[in-house]
Amino acid sequence: MVRQSRGEASAWARAIVSAVTELRKRAGLTNEELIQRSGISRNYYYVRMRGESALDANDMERLAAGLSIHPHEISRLASTLYEESDEAITLVDRSVLAERLTRIVGCPSASGEDFSTSVLLALLTDRGILVTPAEWESYLNASETGAVRTRVLEVVADYAGFPLAYLLDPTDEDAADAADAMIEFRQAIRASGRFAILKSGR
Repeated sequence: MVRQSRGEASAWARAIVSAVTELRKRAGLTNEELIQRSGISRNYYYVRMRGESALDANDMERLAAGLSIHPHEISRLASTLYEESDEAITLVDRSVLAERLTRIVGCPSASGEDFSTSVLLALLTDRGILVTPAEWESYLNASETGAVRTRVLEVVADYAGFPLAYLLDPTDEDAADAADAMIEFRQAIRASGRFAILKSGR
């Protein structure tokens, strides 16, 4: 069984958030539209969707009203998500993963923008993957042990523009070489201030 870091949301809490996200998308609503229809504050909503505080029965009832469904629909879908795929995990060398994630965090994107934890967490939430700031910090801690969630690493790789194999497989030398070259190139471009080159692809 995977040990949870302090502050990390439970598997069931993540399943609830994933269910709300999926039902919101099915209803064709944006986060802002669901907030307005549910009659809850923007901050209250995002704090809970990030897993910093749990959704209670009253929250689920209000969100269900905003989605024009019965609250049981949220629980029913959450149960399915919990049983099927919420805990998809992968075993990796945590010290290597932490070192590589730290390098990615310190590397500018292809457009020259700095890595943003808040943007990453928002992307994860939008895809129905609940990650708290505490859990993300544990990914950057080389002293952590145990498995990590594959879906989190998939979003990190996509957001940062790195090959997923660089995070999943420490033995993949081609992925490591490609990532190292990418990091060096982006850092050189940042030092020169010529981010337009990266944007144009020249």
